[in-house]
Amino acid sequence: MPSIPKEQGKSFAFEGYASLESDWEGFTITLETIQEDIDVVERFQTLLDGGCKCPHWGYQIAGESTYVFEEHVETFRGGEFFYIEPGHSPRHKAGSQWVTFSPSHAHSATQQITRTKL
Repeated sequence: MPSIPKEQGKSFAFEGYASLESDWEGFTITLETIQEDIDVVERFQTLLDGGCKCPHWGYQIAGESTYVFEEHVETFRGGEFFYIEPGHSPRHKAGSQWVTFSPSHAHSATQQITRTKL
């Protein structure tokens, strides 16, 4: 079975946040780690016109992550698998870590906006 060594992944970081990701078979696999509380709900809703347009499937390794939608809120804690539908804006607690699997085309479009504006 093929694999991707972490040395071949793309790293991205800013204050309190780090990610490692790689594209594979039409999906982007991302490992994200939060060192301090991060709340970008308002920024995502403004920059992305109502929230992230990309769906994500994943596993919350540690900590707690909350996703705010127009009509509801979902929170995931360490040890939980999850699905996050489009239209979400995130809030993460310090010490959180998770891995997501996202369609590459939608993930890339979102990252082009958020990584230059946040």
